[in-house]
Amino acid sequence: MLGAGLVFGLQVLLARLMPQDFYGGFVTLWTWMLALGSFAALGFAESSIRFLPRYHLRGRLAALRNYWRFGLAFVLGASLMLALLAIGLALGLGAADGAGLMVLLVALGLPFLAMEYYLEGVARSFGWFRLAAVPVYILRPILIGLACMSLSAAGLELTLPLVGAVLIGSMALVTAGLALVLRRRLALIAPERAMPRRGQRRLWLMASLPLLLLSGLEDLTGYGDVLVLSLLAAPEQVGIYFAAARSLALAGFVAYAMTLVAGRRFALDLAGKSRAELQNSILDNTRLTFWATLGAVALALLAGPFLLGIFGEAFLAGYGVMLVLGGGMVVRAMAGQAGEALIVLGRQREGILVALAVLAVTAVLGFALVPVLGIIGAAWASAAAMACRTLALVLVLRHSAGLRVLALGFPRIGRMAAV
Repeated sequence: MLGAGLVFGLQVLLARLMPQDFYGGFVTLWTWMLALGSFAALGFAESSIRFLPRYHLRGRLAALRNYWRFGLAFVLGASLMLALLAIGLALGLGAADGAGLMVLLVALGLPFLAMEYYLEGVARSFGWFRLAAVPVYILRPILIGLACMSLSAAGLELTLPLVGAVLIGSMALVTAGLALVLRRRLALIAPERAMPRRGQRRLWLMASLPLLLLSGLEDLTGYGDVLVLSLLAAPEQVGIYFAAARSLALAGFVAYAMTLVAGRRFALDLAGKSRAELQNSILDNTRLTFWATLGAVALALLAGPFLLGIFGEAFLAGYGVMLVLGGGMVVRAMAGQAGEALIVLGRQREGILVALAVLAVTAVLGFALVPVLGIIGAAWASAAAMACRTLALVLVLRHSAGLRVLALGFPRIGRMAAV
């Protein structure tokens, strides 16, 4: 709740402090960063959910520590190489403004965001949910907000390069702090310094790299509506759309909170070789995700005019977007955390196919509807993609793993809390 409120409050603050076109540029920058960051994590944020709970439960502490070190080094090295390539592209385009400036800022933030994704995944795999959420969703918005208010009070105009620098600096601080805390905790759990067994690194790479596609495509799907809109509409319209989406932040945070719990719960059930427990956990998670999302969406829509009015009078035009996206989020919640179940079961291929199909729906409908309907067209494209995702995940888990997903009865909270 606090994290969702701070993320929403930060967007309101920036919309108030920045000119509307600059705010739209910041929205585009932040969306591209989030969409590409999980690609740079190379799937290790997701594979940690698959391996680390199993190693911990079975007492394989040397493997646990080796995975942590290998993932840390691999993600850092690969993301730095990607960043250097992107910086070269930005310099070729002209980094003073326009697309070149956007590419440069994304490149500079990419290594920090990739490490953040990986470290968050490691924290989730051990059930350290506060450690996974607090630095990213509480500390980082506070840092960005305080820095921007200070700069504005000093008489500086909050341009895209300046706010981008604040964003990247905040990510760097949060990532460094999170890495130090995790290193200390893992040193207490697994002090062994044995080298990885032959074939372990290959196993981790072979499991993680397909998840690179899966997680990256999932993020592209989640932000695809904003990305398409940024290519077809003026920055002011992108800002209004993003404000409407952020006004549903509480509902979005519900899904994130369920993801924090679900992956570890599913992995522990699978490690204990209890198919019945895994099935029960999936159904319980679906019920909890659906009802919590429904309540959060209803509250957000009731408060919609007030929430949008906080951004400014021009943003009231986004209420129709809120209605359409809210409906889509409820439909998406009917699949619970089926995507996490696919990862834990090692069914990356099916997950990639689902993500590709959903991304295609988002892109095709977005390019077809935005020129005709504007920002409401982007909302309908996103909602349709959410519905397709739910249907696809339900069918895939049923046919590939024999597991049911749909369950709209009232949840049994006790089971999901006992992780």
